[in-house]
Amino acid sequence: ATVVDLRMTSEAEQEPDPTIDGVAEVEARIIDEEAMAERQRSMSAEDTEGLDLTNKMDQLRLAMRLGIVSDHMYVDWLSSDVGRKGYATLFQELLDLPEGRALLFHCTQGKDRTGLAAALVLSALGVSRDAILADYELTNEFNAELIEGERKQLEAAGLEGDELDAAMMALDEVDPKTLANALDWMDENYGSAVDYVTQELGISDAQLAALRDKFLE
Repeated sequence: ATVVDLRMTSEAEQEPDPTIDGVAEVEARIIDEEAMAERQRSMSAEDTEGLDLTNKMDQLRLAMRLGIVSDHMYVDWLSSDVGRKGYATLFQELLDLPEGRALLFHCTQGKDRTGLAAALVLSALGVSRDAILADYELTNEFNAELIEGERKQLEAAGLEGDELDAAMMALDEVDPKTLANALDWMDENYGSAVDYVTQELGISDAQLAALRDKFLE
């Protein structure tokens, strides 16, 4: 019934979702594009020296220099107005979803903005932290062949060490620490991921119960 697009405007414009009769398309941006653009404008010439931004490898390097890709990026999304609004939209669409219909949510790689969304939804449904992290790590298992190829390609391009690891996180690999950092941050600042959902996303206890009734057998 519904597709929730978590991508940035530029991503969605470059590769729009297909139009499907009878399916609602909902935008739920997670990354603060304005803040990201401002950060890029404030970078010095030295920061961007030697980068060809038409080149994908250099785009990755810029993302790392901007701090967009890091093991704390999920916390950045959870703590931003844009991120909170986007994830609140997803929860509202789940609540409004007609019985017997499905909802698809996605980003570009399908593992970071989408992975954090899945962790929030699973938390709200009462799934344990260990199960959520294990589910998240399946990304590396199912994408093993793809990840191996990307790592070899980046190594051939001269990336190594921390820069290589960060670039892999921007592609198809996940680092369990990234999601663990987000869960820890919610625990420390709100008490739990469920408390974050109620306090920051505006989902009431009654709505949590409604979600569990709808999606749990």
